[in-house]
Amino acid sequence: MLLGVVERRRRDKINSWIQQLSQLVPDCFAEERRQAEVFLALNLQQLIVGMIMYEGCLINKLLQHHSVSFPNIKNRNIRFVEI
Repeated sequence: MLLGVVERRRRDKINSWIQQLSQLVPDCFAEERRQAEVFLALNLQQLIVGMIMYEGCLINKLLQHHSVSFPNIKNRNIRFVEI
């Protein structure tokens, strides 16, 4: 039990020192972090657009395939939203 208390105090001291150091050292990597977040956001956006386009292609193929079985399906007003 005493060993757990000593270990907790040691960890608290180390965490306190790390927090003090983080306040002293300027945020040198703020720009790099922002650029990485923008890069990830753009990649996510491209992935979503690609998935929507792929889904649209699948829907078109299904409509073409099933239009023989259901001829009035061509008369439906189906709209795809551009992003």
